[in-house]
Amino acid sequence: MVQAYPSQVPLFEKFTKLFRALGVVGTVTGGPSSAEEYFSIEEFGPVPSSLRYERPPHLFDYFSYMFDDFEGTPVTFKGSIQPIIRAFIR
Repeated sequence: MVQAYPSQVPLFEKFTKLFRALGVVGTVTGGPSSAEEYFSIEEFGPVPSSLRYERPPHLFDYFSYMFDDFEGTPVTFKGSIQPIIRAFIR
């Protein structure tokens, strides 16, 4: 899956290195022992009705999409996501 998003490949490689170091802890505690094992499970749950999609998920917009960009233009909630959400809410 990560290969489908080239911008995520270097980030995943960093996680892989971290999990190699932490794999021993996961083996001892019964947790994931590798990055692949950790990321292979995706949990879904109910979305709280209080969630407001027209607001950014974090206090500072930067924390929503850190280091993400589209063809060199940074992805931000206010500039990239919020206009789409507002169009759907109308």
